[in-house]
Amino acid sequence: MLFAKRYSKVLAVCDKDIIGKRFKEGDLTLNLIEHASFYGQFVDDKLIIQWLEEAFRQKHSMNIVGKNSVALTLKTLKINRKPVLIEGVPILQVYFV
Repeated sequence: MLFAKRYSKVLAVCDKDIIGKRFKEGDLTLNLIEHASFYGQFVDDKLIIQWLEEAFRQKHSMNIVGKNSVALTLKTLKINRKPVLIEGVPILQVYFV
């Protein structure tokens, strides 16, 4: 189950099972306790795929967190990026400059 939220120029997607948790590795911290609302609410995969394609086409930023969310993003957008790992949790950020 994935949570997602669209903002004007940002798409945020996160695996539900890690919402409300904090991960730390070295100087990196992923705080999904304080920032849980950033990822909105449950959205089915079909709609997330549509949002991913739209965000990529429109060059919007994307913040993708969690194994399922990152895997779906890489598969949908056919991009070859290595996510950052914090305590084994993958994080993929896509920015257009």
